[in-house]
Amino acid sequence: MAIKARVLHFTSKGKILAASALIGGIVGSTPDTIPPAYNCEKEKLVVILASLGKDIPDKFRLFCRELTTARAANVALVIDGPKEAGEAVAGYIREAGANVVGEPLYIKGGLPFAFLKSFKEDEQKAVTDWINGVVAEVTK
Repeated sequence: MAIKARVLHFTSKGKILAASALIGGIVGSTPDTIPPAYNCEKEKLVVILASLGKDIPDKFRLFCRELTTARAANVALVIDGPKEAGEAVAGYIREAGANVVGEPLYIKGGLPFAFLKSFKEDEQKAVTDWINGVVAEVTK
């Protein structure tokens, strides 16, 4: 799937990092952290994976509020946290001007240790099906 895409994560949880690597492999992007080493510029798709609680960290919120259409045409979300956090993040991105594509995918990230990557086959399939649907929507 050759589209101009970035995969970015805001987490220390192994399962979310594994999902980030899986999505990166599918869209042809090496995952990076938020804030990324290089700003997003004219990306067709930015996939954000984040572990969030009720309070969204300032660093993450500021990053989302900078996703203008010049930086990202479409943003897809994978959230480890409450639905309210996902809705708030989607709101920040829409306010900045980028399109939030598809429904956010909610994953339970598990323990906050990068070495615990129990990522079951059905979870991998759910992530793969979700990102394939997002890419299909962005490229139609």
